Amino acid sequence: MGFCIIFIFMKFFTHLHKSLWDIDWLKTMSEDRKKSWQYFLLFMVLLCAAIFAPMFIKMPTFFEEVQVYVDEEIPEFNAKFESGELVVSELEQPYTLNIPLGEEGEDYVLVYIDTSSTEALSAEELSEQMGVEAVFLFVKDRFEIYDTIAGYQSQSKRHQIQSFEEIPDAEFAKQDMVSWLAKWKGLKLAGLMIGLFALMYIFTVIGKLVYLLVWSLLLRVIALLAKKDKWKYSTIYTLGLSGIILPSVVLLIAQYIAFRPPYVYSLIFAVLMLSVMFREPEKKNEKHEESKS
Repeated sequence: MGFCIIFIFMKFFTHLHKSLWDIDWLKTMSEDRKKSWQYFLLFMVLLCAAIFAPMFIKMPTFFEEVQVYVDEEIPEFNAKFESGELVVSELEQPYTLNIPLGEEGEDYVLVYIDTSSTEALSAEELSEQMGVEAVFLFVKDRFEIYDTIAGYQSQSKRHQIQSFEEIPDAEFAKQDMVSWLAKWKGLKLAGLMIGLFALMYIFTVIGKLVYLLVWSLLLRVIALLAKKDKWKYSTIYTLGLSGIILPSVVLLIAQYIAFRPPYVYSLIFAVLMLSVMFREPEKKNEKHEESKS
């Protein structure tokens, strides 16, 4: 059993290595649909593990730190959702809480709660007035998030508004939050992490496959225009299962060094796929030696 697992991983890492540079080998993989799918799905497991590893490593400590923070820093309160409205009692309002971000604490998130005021409040306006990067605003009828920190990747600010109209009637207090945070330990936390990883894996795979669907169609059109009739849609899609590995690895490295130039993923993928599709087979020159009589 152990030998079989080692053999599978050796084959996989050979596939991974060749998919990063070997154009001729990638061309042969376009004709092997079964192996391409097997290695693609296995690669997605390792990719998701590498992407989300920092989050999972920090998760146990995160729950402990949040529990201590809520217990020590947040005053007693009672919150009630009733008829689509939030009512917070036993808490002086407006209530503000600054949560530092990172170890240096140069930036922080502002939590602003005011369910009793009739003044029209906006998370974006609070961010500008108080000079903070992100604001979590809780008012009587809605919850807002305004975040400029995410803009370094998306090139845009995030502003989300969630109405309380569809939230069922419920009531909770500070001690309920502390108790809920305290239960995420041991097997429960492990189960949560496994469940989150499974969801992330599913959505990552779906995202990659949809990406390949669109690009395979575009590349098929290019193949038709270039009279490369050999490259059918299904063949291009199968090639993409291996071709997507290189840009995914590059993007993973860029994520870890906090550098993500725009369109690099699609550019690398397109160049690699076109290189395979338009590469002509090497012609072997046969040299015949003259025999001496």
